[in-house]
Amino acid sequence: MLLQAEHLVNRGEIRITKDGEAHCCVVTDSSAPTPVETFASLELSTYLARISGAPIPVQSAASAISQGIIPIHLGLSHRRATPSLMPANDQFEVLIQKKKVLIQGQNPRAVLFGVYTFLEQVGWLWTYPVDEDLEVPLIPTLKVQTGFHQVSHRVTVRNLNLDPKIEGDPSLLVRYIDWMAKNHFNGLGLRPDSEASRMPSNFSEPRHWPPLFGDAMSEIKKRGIQVY
Repeated sequence: MLLQAEHLVNRGEIRITKDGEAHCCVVTDSSAPTPVETFASLELSTYLARISGAPIPVQSAASAISQGIIPIHLGLSHRRATPSLMPANDQFEVLIQKKKVLIQGQNPRAVLFGVYTFLEQVGWLWTYPVDEDLEVPLIPTLKVQTGFHQVSHRVTVRNLNLDPKIEGDPSLLVRYIDWMAKNHFNGLGLRPDSEASRMPSNFSEPRHWPPLFGDAMSEIKKRGIQVY
């Protein structure tokens, strides 16, 4: 298990869906969210809908929020002109109050990690990459305990090196990339003998990647995972 500092105080609970109807919405605080933040908002909406059966709307901070709807705000703790995705402790906070939820991270990737931690509070677990095939129990009424949850990873570079069989299976590779982000890995390591490992250092350019990794690059980039 990766070491991390956590703090959680519970004082009650809120209901974000009831009988398959949404009592919440996802709000992106930035008028120009980064691709990782946009992906985080979609992940939150998708997984809440999947477990509750309630469509969860995603809207901007400028949009009006209907009465009785609890907004789940996603954003950066301190927004910069160009948020960095370099290796970091990826600190984030999840504040759950009676009338709103705040998920804030020190960078876009940390916001995504905060989303997955919040989803764990409603019943999701990310045990193994192929578990996506398992049937998910429907919980029409979702309740979440109020309180404050803070995570600051003590290991800056949380890297995972994949087996050659995984690198050679496009479908399984994408599932591992998905699982890595859900478990707060921020780096993907390539084998020393991998074709991709001999590519130029500018891994952000898909033209430098062999066809397999070119297909997976969009999945890597929208999660803010770095490649080594």
